[in-house]
Amino acid sequence: MSLTSVEFDQVCREALEQAGDLPTAVRDRLIEDLRLRFEHPGQYVAYLDRYETVDKLRRLRRLLIAHSADLEQVQAAILSHPKRERPDIALEFAEPLGAELCTPHDLPFR
Repeated sequence: MSLTSVEFDQVCREALEQAGDLPTAVRDRLIEDLRLRFEHPGQYVAYLDRYETVDKLRRLRRLLIAHSADLEQVQAAILSHPKRERPDIALEFAEPLGAELCTPHDLPFR
């Protein structure tokens, strides 16, 4: 399923409506997780999540390390990243967005 940015915005709105009232950082994480699935469907994705305080709110800033359908390429990119940051790098397979939308709001906060 290929989505336009307008459709992505609509998917985000629907997911946030389903999720209900969320802390700002959790809301940011939900949007960024959907963005991974939207921009890199069917690929392995490595990223670092960092939280910053902006206007007294804790906000997520996601740094993309690598993405590819080839897991070895993503692992190589992780290994080339500074050793002290490697334990904090998340590696996921970005499932394509489908017709059924589930919100991961009840997952533990990372």
